[in-house]
Formats: sequence, structure tokens, C-alpha cells
Amino acid sequence: MNKAMLLLPVLAVMALSGCIQGDVSSISGSLDVIAPGYYTQLKIDNAGYMNMTKDVGTIHQSESRLMDSAELSALKSKVSGSDFFGLKDSYVDWSVDNGTTYILKLNLGNQTNEVTCYEECPESMTGIIGMIEGYWGDKI
Repeated sequence: MNKAMLLLPVLAVMALSGCIQGDVSSISGSLDVIAPGYYTQLKIDNAGYMNMTKDVGTIHQSESRLMDSAELSALKSKVSGSDFFGLKDSYVDWSVDNGTTYILKLNLGNQTNEVTCYEECPESMTGIIGMIEGYWGDKI
């Protein structure tokens, strides 16, 4: 019997028990933008696939694109170098009427955070949103 064949059951047990982990620096998440008469959600999976759905009034659109490896790497660096995972859950300016709500949820490795802001967002969050919009090619 081939030595590689003998290792397969051992590797399977190690993978199931968590001894072998995937890329802990993988990134995924979503950005929701909500305004009166407008809703957009952009999802990013850990392979860099971006899928956007947009509802403006009664019109529904859906588009997608794949980020290249340099974009994905730069986004990981931007997020890991920011204080995003230390932000509070919510930043709301109640003095603004008919503003825009942003909900940014990100997973980077084993870290997860979801932050909601209404009209004014923390600087680290707006930097990440700006980078995502730049890769998308349009303001979300």
C-alpha cells in the first residue's frame, strides 16, 4: 500500500478535530446601505467574490465581480490595520432626519464585528467602506 494512502485517514481525523486550520487571514462580510427609497447590500466572500443587490424604488438590480488577489490582500491589510474590531456596535446621530444607515459586517480570521452607523461613521469604518466602494467601482 502506498504511504500516502496510509496518511489519508490520519489527515482526515486531524482536519475534523481542528488540528489543520484553513487560512486564518481569510476575509468575508457585507455592507448594507439603507436610505429612504434605497437599499443596497454588497457581500464579499473569502475568495473575493463581490455580489451586490440594489433596490431603488421598485427597481431591483443584481451585479457581481471578482476582486483580484492584490485587492483582496489590500482589503485584509486595511481591516487588520484599523480599529474596526474594537468599534462599538452602533453610532447614531439622532439629530439627522432622512439620513443614510451603513451596516458593515466583517470576518477576518477568527475576528468578527458588525457596526451600524447612521449618517456619521467612525473614520476607520469610512476608510474601509471607501476601499470597498473603490473596488466595486461605484458609490454604494
